[in-house]
Order: sequence, then structure tokens, then C-alpha cells
Amino acid sequence: MNETLLSCKTTCAFSEMTTDDLEGQPQRRPATSPHETSERDWLKQNPDGRSLWPKDDAGVFRPLSRRALLGTVQTYFLRWKGDGERHPPPPPIYRTVLAWLGSFLSLLLIGGMHQWINTQWSLPLLLSTFGPACALVFGLPTLPASQPMNCMGGNLVGGIVGLFWRVLVGRQAWLAMALSCSTAIAAMEMTSLQYPPGITTSLLLSTVVPESTFQSVSIGNNVTYNWCIRTLLEHSLLLRFTDGCKILLSTVIGHFVIILVALIVNNLHPNIGYPKRWL
Repeated sequence: MNETLLSCKTTCAFSEMTTDDLEGQPQRRPATSPHETSERDWLKQNPDGRSLWPKDDAGVFRPLSRRALLGTVQTYFLRWKGDGERHPPPPPIYRTVLAWLGSFLSLLLIGGMHQWINTQWSLPLLLSTFGPACALVFGLPTLPASQPMNCMGGNLVGGIVGLFWRVLVGRQAWLAMALSCSTAIAAMEMTSLQYPPGITTSLLLSTVVPESTFQSVSIGNNVTYNWCIRTLLEHSLLLRFTDGCKILLSTVIGHFVIILVALIVNNLHPNIGYPKRWL
């Protein structure tokens, strides 16, 4: 009789507890890690492999079991198959003709300016960065990377980064190449100035030897050779900096010409307006 009365009192007291009283009580959470559920259930919960490394209730990463790890590795390599999208069709012939015309006029102007500027001020304009720049601005004019802000800003970001590593580790070209390109990519991402040809600018500034570092040397029988004196110039930070500034200025002039021609040629297309934005 006493035991029955005690159990009734306990039941009544528990029923009178409010939600606030239950907040401090420990509650069971649904299992989220493979250690609390079976491996099969966890694999069903993560069919696409988004949770590659699951956490426990405390938020600590827990190692996967062997079967779950194999499933995760298999899911990872299945991503290599792609999404099954088909190759896009070629653009209309009118757009292709405009892309050819814009690239031809831009590089023709840059080449003509090189003949005069390089003779007067020893400023080379025949740089490889202008090729991918034309392919992007005239071939894909609607992309964000093709807009003037990205062209000029991304080129300057890549050039400044390449110049920095050229001055710092210019004697080790292989190291300057890796550091300049990777740092330029990160800097473009941080400034939202993604511009793939700007990576070429960074590579040029960090590795290419300007024409001013070559001298003609006669070695017997009146045979002339071009001798690179970079090993002598590398010991001077000032010379490395000035040579890099020349290349950077050349890329700025060339990109200005490309954008100017793009404003004229790209707007000849009836359905494409260039630019989409300036800033």
C-alpha cells in the first residue's frame, strides 16, 4: 500500500514539472557518428560523401571505421566522373568572326607600338600574357573575368605579386615561379579580381629575363653570341626591381589597348554588350 502511494506521488510530481524544469535534465541526442550507429545506417545517411569525417556529440572528429572509410574513398573517386554534362555547342559564326577581328586588331596595334616604343625606351610589348587576354576578352566577353575591372585589376595584382617575388628570390627562378603564381591566385581570390592571364603576368615578372640583360659578345672568327648577364644583375635588388617595373608597365599598356578595341568590336554583336560592369 505504501509503495503504491509513493509511486503515485512520484508520477504526479513528474507530471507537474514544466518545460523549464526539464531543460537542465540530460537528454538523449540522436546518434550522428558511425560509433553510435551501425556502419550501414551511417552510409545511408551520407550517400554523397558530404560528411567525409563525421563528428561526435562533442564536435570532435572521430576516425572512420574500415568499411566507412572505404565507402568514403569510393565516393570521392566517383566525383571524378563529372556531372554528365555535354560539351557545349560552338558559338554562332558571327561571334567567332568578331572574336578573330578583335584579337587581330589588338595584337596588331600592340605589335606596331612595340616597334616604336621598344626602340625609343627599350620597353618590350611582345609578351605572352596578351594572347590569353584576347582569348578571354573577345572569346568570352560576358564572363566576370573578362570585364575591364578584372582585366586591369587582376593584371596589376599578378604583376605586383610577381615583382615582389622577383626582388625577393629572383636568383631562384623555379622557386619564384611557384611562389608568385600561387600567391597571385590567392590575392585575386581575396580581392575578387579573378583574371587567369594575370597569372601569366606574375610568371613573366618572376622568371623572364628582360632584353636589357643580354649583351653581344664576339668569340673568335667574328661569331657573335648573346650572353646572358643575369647572374651579375641578380645581386642588385634595384636592377631587378627596375627590370620588373618595365615588364609590368608593358602589360598595363597592352591591356589598355585590348580593352579599348573590345569596347569597339564586342559591341558590334547585336546581343552582347561590353562591358557588363566597370567596377
